[in-house]
Amino acid sequence: MRSLFFFIFLLSIFSCQEQVKVKQGVKDQKQLTISTEKKRTTPSLKTNNATPTLKTVFVQAKSGLVFRSAPHPDSSKLGVFDFGTKLHVVQETNIPLVIKEKEQTISGQWLKVKSRSARQENNNFYRDQFYFSGFVFSGFVADSSNVDFTQIPIFYEDISYEKMKWPIEKKERTDLQFSEITFKEFKNYQSNYKTGVLLDSTKETRPGSYFIIPTQTHQFKFSCGADFTYCHYYKGYVEALHSHVISMVGSGVEMVYLINKKNNQLYPLATPFDNGCEAPRISKSGDLFIAFASNVFHKEAFISFYKKDKKTKAFDLINYESFLTDEWRILDLVWVDDQSFALSVYEERSWNKSTDKEEIIGLRYLLVHF
Repeated sequence: MRSLFFFIFLLSIFSCQEQVKVKQGVKDQKQLTISTEKKRTTPSLKTNNATPTLKTVFVQAKSGLVFRSAPHPDSSKLGVFDFGTKLHVVQETNIPLVIKEKEQTISGQWLKVKSRSARQENNNFYRDQFYFSGFVFSGFVADSSNVDFTQIPIFYEDISYEKMKWPIEKKERTDLQFSEITFKEFKNYQSNYKTGVLLDSTKETRPGSYFIIPTQTHQFKFSCGADFTYCHYYKGYVEALHSHVISMVGSGVEMVYLINKKNNQLYPLATPFDNGCEAPRISKSGDLFIAFASNVFHKEAFISFYKKDKKTKAFDLINYESFLTDEWRILDLVWVDDQSFALSVYEERSWNKSTDKEEIIGLRYLLVHF
C-alpha cells in the first residue's frame, strides 16, 4: 500500500507543471538554406499525449533549439527546447534544410517533435502534463546512442523513472532499550561521531530553477517550481552508500530518496509520514545505517534500520526493520557504536511571539541499545 502511495505521488510530481528559469540570451538558429517548401500548417503548442512516436532524440545545441509552428525558417517561433531536452519525434517531414554556422555546414531535415519540457518567449521553462509540439532542425539533435550523457544535463525522470526500488519492511523492532542521559553525555557522543553526509551549497533550490547532480554516466537536473511547488532539495552525498540524497516535495507530501551514482538506481527511504526522513546516519563500522523521521502533525517518530548483505558486502537498500513511537519526536541521532546510538528528542515546537523565536518543548536525551 505504501508503494502504491509513493507511485501515485511520484507520478503526480513528474507530470505536473513546473516553471524553471534558464539562462538568458537563447540563440535563435538561423536557417540559411531550404530546398523545398510545403504549405504551412500551424499545430497547437500542446498536443495529445497519445500521438505516435517514431523515435526519441535529445537536444545537442547548448544555447537551446528553437521550435516553430511549421517546417519553414520564417514560420512563427513557438519556443525553445533547452540543451539536453528529451524530444519525441512524431514526424520526419523529409523537407531538407542546410544551415551554415561558424564556417560549418550542417545538413538535415525538419522534424515534428513533442516534449514535456519547453521554454517560451518569456524565457520561462515549463514541465507540463501535456506535450509542447513544433518543428525543429534535425542537425541539432541526436538519439541516445550518439549522446554523451556525462556532458548533457537531462531531467532524471526522462530516462530513469523505471529504476525506482520501493522499500520493504521486514519486521518491527522490539529489542530497543532506552535510558536517559544528560545533555553533556549526548554532546560528547555527538562530538565523536561524523554523519558521513557531504553537503554542497552550490546545489541550491531556487524557485524557477534547477540544480545538477553528476553520476558516473549522466548529469541529472532536479527542478523547483516558480512558486515552490514540486521542488527538489539536495540533502548531501553519502560515500558509504555511493548515493546522493534528494528530497522531493509537492502537494503537501515529501519523499526522500537515494540516487546511486554508479548505476542511477533510485531508492526511496521508508517513512509512514507525509514528511520525509533525514539523511541516513552511517554506523561507525560502516555496516549499518539509520534513517529517521518525525511526524510534523502529531507527536510521533519513526526509525528505519538498514544493514549490509552478508554475501555481497553491500547495503541492502530495499529491506529494512522499523521502530515507531508516539512518545516523542527526534531532533538528532548519533551513533555510539554498532549496538547503540544516542537521541535528542522533544515533544513539540512552538513559536514564542514575545521573542519571535521557535521554542522546543520537552527536550531530553536518550541512549538506545539493541
